[in-house]
Amino acid sequence: MNNLSSTVIRLNRKIAQDLLLFLVYSIFALFLNIVFYNIQTSYENWINKSTIIILLLLLLQTVVSKILFSRLFSLEYFFSVLVFIFYFGQNILLCIGYNFSDLTYSIAYRTYGLSTYILAIKYTFSCVSCSFGGIILIQLILKNKVIPYVKESNSDINSMFGKILLLMSLPIEGYTLLSKLIAMLNEGYKVAQGAGADVLSAFFSATLFASIIILMLSSKLNIKKCKYILLSYIAYQLFYMLTGQRALSLIRIVVIVYIYYHFVGKINFKSVMKTAIVGVVILYLLIIIRNSRVYGLSLSSLSFTVNGNILFDMISEFGITIKVITAAFARVNEFMNGKSIICGFLAVIPGWSDLFGDNLIEKYYTYVALGQQAWGSSFVSDLYFDFNFTGGIFASGIYGMIIGGACFKLNSCLTRGIVRETAIWSYIVVEMIFTIRSYIFRLPRYFLYFLLIYQVGLLISNGYKRNTSLGIVEKRKI
Repeated sequence: MNNLSSTVIRLNRKIAQDLLLFLVYSIFALFLNIVFYNIQTSYENWINKSTIIILLLLLLQTVVSKILFSRLFSLEYFFSVLVFIFYFGQNILLCIGYNFSDLTYSIAYRTYGLSTYILAIKYTFSCVSCSFGGIILIQLILKNKVIPYVKESNSDINSMFGKILLLMSLPIEGYTLLSKLIAMLNEGYKVAQGAGADVLSAFFSATLFASIIILMLSSKLNIKKCKYILLSYIAYQLFYMLTGQRALSLIRIVVIVYIYYHFVGKINFKSVMKTAIVGVVILYLLIIIRNSRVYGLSLSSLSFTVNGNILFDMISEFGITIKVITAAFARVNEFMNGKSIICGFLAVIPGWSDLFGDNLIEKYYTYVALGQQAWGSSFVSDLYFDFNFTGGIFASGIYGMIIGGACFKLNSCLTRGIVRETAIWSYIVVEMIFTIRSYIFRLPRYFLYFLLIYQVGLLISNGYKRNTSLGIVEKRKI
């Protein structure tokens, strides 16, 4: 009885501490938003002061992440950092007088005007504050729930399943990669993104990612094999970046490294140094890819000299996303009032555009409706397009809860050593983080079709397992 009472007291104390953390974050974030909205609007004054407040919000989220997750190497904090790079990177670079050079066209306020840009940044600042608040809140809700025990299949069965998924995905993935590289060489970035198997490639590429996760985790007892699988996949994603796909590949690399270090091996000084070296190589490679987007994939674009600060060059590339958000404020004349979300669920129906008409895509998909296909989208602009200013901010908080919930499920599967569920939630987390610069209304279709392909692989694996078991039984009878 005493043990039970002490456990309840500790649990209540932990809930109270977490709730206090949420309240402290909310108060500070609200204060920063009030100050942010009341900055004078002369250009230099606004850029300088807004950058300071943006960095203060990042510092606040960093401190809260360290307290809440007991470490900074968490997927939730990774999401937070990416948000600041993609949405506020350009503002920070403008503050320090960075020379955008060939990316001058990407500066949002020069295209849409300072007042529209400031309005977009204010809205984005509030969305980022609320989305992180949602992440904290869902942690408070889920952390203290009892997680049911799930019996996990043995490593041999998981390994076989991973191999089947790999064999299913490799042909289409290989064809898509080759098609995109050829298009990049001959016609440049815009054409390369539409090359290959298109929608199918996205589903089977996700299956490839899941198969690598399963194969790596199934080989936990063989550390060398795990490292070989991890490094091979990282090398593949780095190579895939030559097609112009950078953000999604980078997110996949970070997520698979996170899974490796939390399921297979612990982080140590040597591993941190190796990761830092690889990170520098990635930065150089991504700068090269930025050149290839502008000039096409050629020997000259691969052998350029990096001028200036590599980190700032990368931020300038990723920071283009704020132009998409500003475009929404400049071009949206009619808000969809939730119809884009309905459209996202309708998209799970095969041939849905034939049933309902192409005008649904043209009207309800942000990146098409705003003529921003080349720039992608973002969850911030999508929610503004669907729910207006205040509604979009509120929806960002809910979306943050969904992302935080997905990360929690992934961490839970990692902690319990559930390989197959880890693979599923890894894919879901990657796609949700990617909505930082992609549209969120494709998620229902992507998730459903991925799960269908995943289940087909599972049926094949189970059939193989049954046939193998029957064969062993028959041999014993003989």
